[in-house]
Amino acid sequence: MREKVIIIIFTLFTVLMFQSCLNKLTRSGSLNKKSETPKFKNQGEQEKYDIKQIFQIKYQTQSYNNYIGKINIINTNNSSLISFDSVCVRLYLEDGKNKYNKLFMTGLLSEELSGLKWKNDTITVNNLEYLNFTNNSSTQRRFKFLVYNGIMLNPSVILIELTNKNSNRLTDFDKFIKGAKLTFFLNAWIQI
Repeated sequence: MREKVIIIIFTLFTVLMFQSCLNKLTRSGSLNKKSETPKFKNQGEQEKYDIKQIFQIKYQTQSYNNYIGKINIINTNNSSLISFDSVCVRLYLEDGKNKYNKLFMTGLLSEELSGLKWKNDTITVNNLEYLNFTNNSSTQRRFKFLVYNGIMLNPSVILIELTNKNSNRLTDFDKFIKGAKLTFFLNAWIQI
């Protein structure tokens, strides 16, 4: 009986190892030459590639309503605390990026967005970045940011797109935000 158990465990281990090797070969392109992933010099290059792929493959225009509840903001030296009724969002933005507070203050982004479950919690948003390398349209602007929600140790990477049909490439951020709508939102991946 003990020998049968050892044989079964060994067989399962072998199958799992084979499957793991097969997955690695498939991802590296050794078995699947049709979809080769380029070599990257660093993580930043790979992330840009992944984001471009997401907007090419998973992109679908969406429509979200702006938050209509009470929004308050308290600015400190290195962060802003924005509350949506009972939920607080702590924003950590680098110097010069405080203009991005308006994404939250105007109600474009709020705790009600699908998939984040921000209810009755304080979440932290940081590393907000304008993704100028993905924009094909002068009426759209895309952003990436990290969300720490207190449940997970690692942050979620969020991708969004804002659309303002009355803007062009020269429209400054403040004017763009006034007429913008959230037209894409994706909880893209967990950053490790």
